[in-house]
Amino acid sequence: MTATYRIADEPTPGRLAGLVVNPFWPLLGAMLGGFWLALPWFALNAAALGSATRRREWAYLAGGMAVSAALGGALLYAAGAELLPVRAFRYALIGLVAWRLLVAYLVFSLQQASFELHRYFGGVARNGALLVVAAALARPAALLGRHGDFLLTLLVG
Repeated sequence: MTATYRIADEPTPGRLAGLVVNPFWPLLGAMLGGFWLALPWFALNAAALGSATRRREWAYLAGGMAVSAALGGALLYAAGAELLPVRAFRYALIGLVAWRLLVAYLVFSLQQASFELHRYFGGVARNGALLVVAAALARPAALLGRHGDFLLTLLVG
């Protein structure tokens, strides 16, 4: 029986280690492509990195998605019941975007430490620039146009 030495916050990459990207790319994806891209990408990156904080990252992502859906639903309800004028509704959407970016930044800051350890110990990272550019061009709001389904744009964007 041999004892193995393990540092508590050392990443333990598994079979998905070939999919690791710098957490900067999912953060940029959240900014340019939308929350629909950043959530699964951060979750996959946490699993691929074997991040010591991956459960906390996943909790932030799940909580961020739940609060985002609740805020989006509340805004749509307020707009439908004419509780908010159109001008106030547009400003309230900024709060929804700010919430989504806050969650993305919090997960980025947690993942960055694990990624730096991964890289320090010789781990390789993929480049995520192509996916970010493709997502920015194929963003749901851009595809739907000005008169697209606003609910879909609000909840997915």
